Amino acid sequence: MELRLSVLLSVLLLGLVCPNWAHKGRCPHKQTCDKCIQAGPECAWCTQLDITVPRCNTEDKLVKGGCDGHIYNPKGGLRSITNESRTQADQPVQATLVQLALRPGVVQSVLVTLPKVQEKTPELTLETSPVPEHVNITFNDTANPWIKQVNVEATRCTHGNGSWTVTITPTGYALLLELQLTVECACECTKGRQENSPACGGRGSLECGRCACSAPYTGGRCQKGGPEPTPGDEGCRPAPGGPVCSGRGTCEDGYCNCGPARRYTGVYCQCSDFDCPLANSRY
Repeated sequence: MELRLSVLLSVLLLGLVCPNWAHKGRCPHKQTCDKCIQAGPECAWCTQLDITVPRCNTEDKLVKGGCDGHIYNPKGGLRSITNESRTQADQPVQATLVQLALRPGVVQSVLVTLPKVQEKTPELTLETSPVPEHVNITFNDTANPWIKQVNVEATRCTHGNGSWTVTITPTGYALLLELQLTVECACECTKGRQENSPACGGRGSLECGRCACSAPYTGGRCQKGGPEPTPGDEGCRPAPGGPVCSGRGTCEDGYCNCGPARRYTGVYCQCSDFDCPLANSRY
């Protein structure tokens, strides 16, 4: 009979691993998505272009602020489980490979069910590859002596991307559990950064829903600052004699206000969902 480990995975967000500010439902103000999710397990990032609350916030506050559906909040989790036969010390071994993604501060709990082939209750031992200093691994018994709980937690982020392999073996079995670990400390949306984005008035870069404005411009869409606006509404026309704000907005203090619905963007409200790339934060 071929013996295999049965592995189940559950995700636990434990209060004891959260910083004090997370208990109070607060996140520090961070200017990038990467720094936000690295700030703590309670912090999420809003990728929506226009919001009324701080972009780095707890998920419930982002939802209340109108960012529902545009929230990046990785929790880590199971990526894959595979089984394979190996030879170890000239002996056949059945290996179960579990790929886990870890969000710092979030505990991943793996339940391992051992086959009953001996009378003595088995024990789990950690061996071979060393455990990284920023990863904690602990074992817990359950009500069933044949089911063991393996808890894995990353305590912090590390510089650069990397993966680590940890091998766990139950004594008395030709079985092993291999954990392949990665730490989630970077946001996927950073790969879609757009320089001089129309959504930012061509005056800044759009990354993860936020305009990083070029000096001296400021504002959610880099609409403030810079040279003094042209008197009247001439500064709001895309060309001399052209329609004010492309006929899609109003001119206020020499700058175009494209309206609360945010259907149009750009310095002159010239962009819509169909005629400018990445409109409305669509990556």
